[in-house]
Amino acid sequence: MKNGFASLFAILIAYSFFSPNLGLCQQQLKDLPASTIWKQGDLIPKQTKLLNYNPLIYQDGLNGFTHGIDELRQATIFTVYIDADPSIEQPIWKFSDTENTVLLTSKNLNAPNIDQLNFSGKGNMIKQNPQAFIHTYTQGMGWERPNTEITEKEQSLIFKGQVAEFIVFERILKPEIKSVIESSLALKYGITLAKDYVNSTGDVIWKLNDTYANRIAGIARDDQTGLYQKQSGSFGDSTQFTIALNKQEKFNHQNKGELANLDFLIWSDNGLPFVYGENQQREVKTIQRKWLLTTEGQVGHLLTEVTVNMESLGIIKRPNSTPILLIDRSGRGDFSLENAELITPDNLSSKGVVTFKNVKWDPDRSNTDVFTFGEIPNRLLPEITNVLKFEEFPNPTISGQYHLSIALAEASDITLEVYDIHQRLLETRRYQGQSHYQIPGVMKGARGTYTVVLKVGNETLTKQLILQ
Repeated sequence: MKNGFASLFAILIAYSFFSPNLGLCQQQLKDLPASTIWKQGDLIPKQTKLLNYNPLIYQDGLNGFTHGIDELRQATIFTVYIDADPSIEQPIWKFSDTENTVLLTSKNLNAPNIDQLNFSGKGNMIKQNPQAFIHTYTQGMGWERPNTEITEKEQSLIFKGQVAEFIVFERILKPEIKSVIESSLALKYGITLAKDYVNSTGDVIWKLNDTYANRIAGIARDDQTGLYQKQSGSFGDSTQFTIALNKQEKFNHQNKGELANLDFLIWSDNGLPFVYGENQQREVKTIQRKWLLTTEGQVGHLLTEVTVNMESLGIIKRPNSTPILLIDRSGRGDFSLENAELITPDNLSSKGVVTFKNVKWDPDRSNTDVFTFGEIPNRLLPEITNVLKFEEFPNPTISGQYHLSIALAEASDITLEVYDIHQRLLETRRYQGQSHYQIPGVMKGARGTYTVVLKVGNETLTKQLILQ
């Protein structure tokens, strides 16, 4: 390509940071060059649109950009975007110089050597709901430039949607490197890929399987790719199901939870409807949809907040029953009362949004949990919980002194664990044979949020104490 491309014009683009010092798979990939193009959209709280809690810029063809490149002999280009109406062909970006044009639209790309993921839509279709896509384009030195021009019809097209991320590397990346970047983008934006997910060390962190292959999402940190997703759901999930570190916030960057590098919690469901199944056990209802959650790293101590919209199940119309989260720690999908851990909600909104706080995943370090949602008659609640009250005061505390008040349905032994602001175990205390406990304590470390874990039989409850 003698003169290269005079300009790279993205018809509609919003940028998000991608580490310019990318060093993937460490030994093999440490020579990966910096990305040529990346920028980050501004966060405007009342205007910014989001994809999986990360900012987009709402443009709809209004705010393009032009970026000049002296010579582009090779290129690998990643594009993450939301197509507002996949039934209509719309332009995403184009390369052009005085002689040639390469146009990527939501249906076609007029250049060879295309690797596409989640890129579909042909012919005439009825209007569809918005969809999110990851597209990867590779162009090599041997490419014969097509003599293509934008037609009047193509020029009249206006992209309706948003672009989340646009990355240009001036080389052809190896397939294993592309897989790492695609996996990182998929987890960041809650987009499901029909392939294994790979981290920057080359390890498979999500294995594609036939049973659980729908609505893949995750909480994840991979410093080599700039990935740090602290709360996540899957794009287009009507139940708004989300798992967040600590507490869900409007923007991902506002979440104060912490992950260690290469920590991953990834989940996917079985694709069945979000409706109750026919079989019931002891009047406990469970929905047909089930999730598999897998972990990598040391994540068993992390506290998460789980939210899901259960309005479609009619839960708010049945005041005599309680929604529940059921977790099978064995990973077999056995949700019987004898096997599953049942968690009751901390909040049920008037719109049917259910919130479960302080949920731990993979405490047994098996790397696998299977879970679902359901409801239980209130009269059966004493059968699944012995803890009638678990309260702490004052909270926040300035002096560091606090008091725990615990009431049980029947006299039982209890264990208390106290964790510091970095989730390191500070102390373990055990008490025996009472139904009511009044327990004082003192936090002597740095100011911040401490965690107190109460264990009674098979039950585990958690409270957070703030030292100001």
